Amino acid sequence: MKFILDYDFAAIIVMLTIIISFFRKKTINTIITKVFSILTLFNFLSLFFEIIASIAIGHSSSVNKFVLYLVKCCYFICSAGVATAFFNSICFSVESFKAKRDKYRIYTYIPYAIQLLLIITTPITHWVFSVEPGVNNYIYGPLYSLIPGLSFLYMALSLFVCIKERGFLTRAQITGICCYFFISIFAVVLQAIIPSIMLINFCTTLSILIVYLSMENPSNYTDKEMGLFNRRAFLLVITQKLASKTKFRIVGFQISGIKYLTNTIGFENKEFLMKKISDMLMIACNKNPLFRLSSSRFAVILPEDVINQQQIVERIKLAFTESFRAGNIMLSLSVRLTTLLCPTNAPTVDDAIDIIERTLLKISDRESGTVVPADTSIFLKSSREHAIQHLLKNALKNNEFFVVYQPIYSIKNKKFSTAEALIRLNNKELGFIGPDEFIPIAEQNGLILEIGEFVFKSVCEFILSEKIWEKGIEYIHVNLSVIECMQEKLYQNLLAIMDSFNLPYKYIHLEVTETSAIASRDTLKDNMKKLLDNNIRFSLDDFGTGFSNMQTLIEYPFQSIKLDKSIIQASRNDFKAKTILTNVIKMVQKLDMDIIAEGVEESEQVELLEHMGCTHIQGYYFSKPLPKAEFLEFIK
Repeated sequence: MKFILDYDFAAIIVMLTIIISFFRKKTINTIITKVFSILTLFNFLSLFFEIIASIAIGHSSSVNKFVLYLVKCCYFICSAGVATAFFNSICFSVESFKAKRDKYRIYTYIPYAIQLLLIITTPITHWVFSVEPGVNNYIYGPLYSLIPGLSFLYMALSLFVCIKERGFLTRAQITGICCYFFISIFAVVLQAIIPSIMLINFCTTLSILIVYLSMENPSNYTDKEMGLFNRRAFLLVITQKLASKTKFRIVGFQISGIKYLTNTIGFENKEFLMKKISDMLMIACNKNPLFRLSSSRFAVILPEDVINQQQIVERIKLAFTESFRAGNIMLSLSVRLTTLLCPTNAPTVDDAIDIIERTLLKISDRESGTVVPADTSIFLKSSREHAIQHLLKNALKNNEFFVVYQPIYSIKNKKFSTAEALIRLNNKELGFIGPDEFIPIAEQNGLILEIGEFVFKSVCEFILSEKIWEKGIEYIHVNLSVIECMQEKLYQNLLAIMDSFNLPYKYIHLEVTETSAIASRDTLKDNMKKLLDNNIRFSLDDFGTGFSNMQTLIEYPFQSIKLDKSIIQASRNDFKAKTILTNVIKMVQKLDMDIIAEGVEESEQVELLEHMGCTHIQGYYFSKPLPKAEFLEFIK
């Protein structure tokens, strides 16, 4: 029989195009890309051996019988490998199969193992095919149908996984799988009708082309500005390495000043400089995968070898010892590095990236070229944060939150006239947890709104039930979180709660930090106006830290400011701090605002602040925050 090989030659050209395109792109080495590489290799070799086998059998009289068996066996091995690799590429695209990869690895190769056994023993058993002298065609044996039958099984399983786990696959991937299945069926049927046309491999190649086009775009894993792998790629590679239980090292480093380059040297010069830094880093990292985690943070993944790590660290340090030129501008950039051994010191992906980023933040003010091992104590802190995050969800139901009150002394009236309500958390397992720990976590998880409502209701109930005005307390300070300040209907919620208790609005005084004011701006202004109209007053909290912008005092209708304890403590021994504090108090006095000094601990501070013109004092000198029963007793 004379075989028509035109389709095979066309398929060879298509496969070469796919291979060149695939390997030219910047891709991360994942299980899916590995399986796809094997898939393309098997299909290319299948095409190659089919062409060689067809030509060889056409000249069977002049070709050694062993060669005829060899090339045909190679064809069957590669052809069967295509279906196996395709099925595995689908399985490893699905999360539920990834989790059980080791278990499924055995089962997915059993049909292929049977095919290999039949094919390899064929020269002796003739179960799949045989070669007869003078016959210009292969004669198929009694078990030949098992070879395409098992390949069809892989195709059917691929379609089954596609339907069952379609939620884990993209529409393009589902289309590719379905096309592969139906095109293969069409090719088998047509090949049976016209056996001289070598069509199966051509159709398989078209299916692989569709699969290739449906694969995730490599640009999703690339940082567009520098051409390096991005944070998403880093997380994927770390996940893969931890799953395979491979030991490896991470060198994380931060380049200070990068994010400000556009403002200092312009966009074009920055673009040129970033490309220069990228090329320099790739050379320094010696072809090890390099990732950009954020605008100024980077990481390189290395084998376990500590000597290799030291060499890479020294190369990166050396790269930043000299200035960089961008146009006519010379710039000096500083670098700080940390090293981490995984999974020994970071058993999960979240632990690894958390430890690296927190360590880099911790050493950000150190000398350029500083190298420190990653602070693994951060791992313990991270574990505690996860535990707190978990317990916060049920803390309100379990009555683990409670409100305490810290008295505020009025210098003018010589008595305790107000107090600040503060939230506390006491858990049976973790014990007392300070607000500095749980409030940031609650803000990140959206639980802060529920907590804020609990505090506000508790304060309203306390004011009314104890009739605090009869005890000389004019109002209670209640803190608002950043998230609360961003709520458009904040004023409605607060007024509704007070109305539900029939509480006069004048007994509530709200505290807002400058961070909250900046984050919520117009929304906060609108809420403040409506609440002020209802006789609710506002304080600017923590003044003297963070921004401490005078514009905030001008823009927002605060009636008082609370001086942060840090500036109070610093003024004891520092002339500059004392001078600043004196002038801040004078300025606020002229704005006709009350001044509350927080964190006062000594009698000398009380005397100094009274002399400077403070109107109220709050701190441990008078009292720590107290549960309501103790607070009432203290006031009495």
